[in-house]
Amino acid sequence: MVCSACNATNADDAMFCEACGSSLAARQTDDTAVAPDDRSPGRPQAEFLPGEAPSHRIGQSTTVEMTVRPCVACGGAVEDEYCTVCGAKQPSPRDHYEIVHSATFAGVCDRGIQHSANQDAMSIAPGDSAFSGVLVVCDGVTSAPLSERAALAATGAACEALASRFSTNPTERTSEFWAAALRASCTAAQAETVAIARTLGDPPEPPSCTFVAAVVDAQVVHVGCCGDSRAYWLPDSGEGQILTADDSIATQLIAAGTSRAEAESDPRAHTITRWLGADAPDPSATVATMKLNTPGWVAVVSDGMWNYASEPVDLKATMVVGGALTAAPAITIAKAMVAFANEQGGADNVTVALFRFDPDQTEPPTVTGQPPATL
Repeated sequence: MVCSACNATNADDAMFCEACGSSLAARQTDDTAVAPDDRSPGRPQAEFLPGEAPSHRIGQSTTVEMTVRPCVACGGAVEDEYCTVCGAKQPSPRDHYEIVHSATFAGVCDRGIQHSANQDAMSIAPGDSAFSGVLVVCDGVTSAPLSERAALAATGAACEALASRFSTNPTERTSEFWAAALRASCTAAQAETVAIARTLGDPPEPPSCTFVAAVVDAQVVHVGCCGDSRAYWLPDSGEGQILTADDSIATQLIAAGTSRAEAESDPRAHTITRWLGADAPDPSATVATMKLNTPGWVAVVSDGMWNYASEPVDLKATMVVGGALTAAPAITIAKAMVAFANEQGGADNVTVALFRFDPDQTEPPTVTGQPPATL
């Protein structure tokens, strides 16, 4: 029997499609049956691996709740990821999740519009004060199967490695200290991707991902990257700057004299030259440091976000909520940025993690009426 929702072939006596979960019986007898939401892919969605649900990957201070939602197709009750009424498989919690540490520290990871699974992953964690923190984003390589697993595992390992460094005496946390920590976190992330490839039998195209991390500590931001996910500094006044350099064909074109706009529109632009994975030629982090002197935002994003706003001034424009850059909580701004990317077409997964820096801030930021993070 062929499923009319996703065209997968099933046994003649099957009641539900093995690929997408749609009710085969309902489609045999009722051509008007409601089709699954167009965000429900026709192949198995990315799932959190056992023991790797984000609840233990995103920092101890974050409240995480798994929200049970009604069926996206018919509104019926859902059990074990399938609707008990129409049988439709439900969207994975990986499709969209939000993390909130405070009013000034939050992030959103979203599947976007056109991809069938979310291969991005995000993890954030507080430092040893309300004015320090860790932001990590990994973007799974689309051409390598199950790269969502590599991205999730890599992100969690790197974030945990960096957050643990805040136990070191602040006087010892120099730029050299954080540069070494960023390189070590990238190594830990790489080890996770290799381990996943081994569990899959070392496939010729192993799960792979990009890597970018930012650490804010003592009015300095330290960044490390491998691939083409980015970190930005976006001050309240001024255009801001990109803190990382993409490992991509686009960067090579820019170095050769091509304008950024032209290079990033080249068909080869998103071909990355470095990444994390069992087949990676150089899975190491390129590191940099910047002193922060004025109020602004550290933004760590996947290319699904900067595809539509590459220049710092353009990315900054997507952050304006209610006519101001600083009036809204970080989670509201991050959601607005993700919504902007999806409104432009959402051609890729979209991830935004934000940390607000203000040298004049004297009290820890709080969240007023902010609901717990949902996954």
